[in-house]
Amino acid sequence: MRGKRYLLLVLIAILPGVGTFAKPAGALAESFQAPPDSARAHTWWHWMNGHVTAEGITKDLEAMKKAGLGGFQAFHVTAAIPAGPAKYDSREWHAFMAHAIKEADRLGLEMCFHNCAGWSSSGGPWITPEHSMLEVVWSEKQVAGGKELEIFLDQPTTRLGYYQDIAVLAFPTPAGEQTGEPGFRIENWRAKAGGKLEPRFLRETREVGKAETIPSDQVVDLSNHMASGGRFVWNPPKGNYTVVRLGYTTTGKGNLPAPPEGAGL
Repeated sequence: MRGKRYLLLVLIAILPGVGTFAKPAGALAESFQAPPDSARAHTWWHWMNGHVTAEGITKDLEAMKKAGLGGFQAFHVTAAIPAGPAKYDSREWHAFMAHAIKEADRLGLEMCFHNCAGWSSSGGPWITPEHSMLEVVWSEKQVAGGKELEIFLDQPTTRLGYYQDIAVLAFPTPAGEQTGEPGFRIENWRAKAGGKLEPRFLRETREVGKAETIPSDQVVDLSNHMASGGRFVWNPPKGNYTVVRLGYTTTGKGNLPAPPEGAGL
């Protein structure tokens, strides 16, 4: 009996709360009809290759406000669009951007904008190769040890005249490798490294024997041996070795779609 009384008291305590949870239904519906600014949708707002005017900016933003939007993301694009008078990053362009900021503030719209032309968000003519997207590149050579060797390693792929060395490494050539031609290497490695226009999410499904692997304690760092031009002298023990010169260069990729004055790495 005492247990039943306890359960009844619990139910009495809970029931008033049920009514409390039911009440916000009307408020929730009202919030959908008139959402707070923090919940309103934003739109993309393309400045079409310099075809911008102060009057057009004001009309666009007033239309956004009337449509119930909470803000916008402005960015300058071109895709086979003839150039307009307000070139990207010019004084006129900056004046129009300042006008857009003032009008957005007047209308209570949140303004966001890309920090470059196009959709790439981070590129432009101010990006020099060393600050651009970079790619690891390499050249390699197979040699036979047991004597002193004078080795020349080609400078790996170099784009826009920019290249920096990372390291020169040597390791015993796996048994499956034939001198001068690739042997048992990872299949579709470009795809597995996320290469462009390659199939994605491929797994290595083959069983790799011990003779085809390279123990890390057998990798030799020869970086301090190499002189300019990729030349160095090395006296390895007997055996076959693969020597790899690793470095990096720019990918050469630019921001798109951007007009000439805003295009860069």
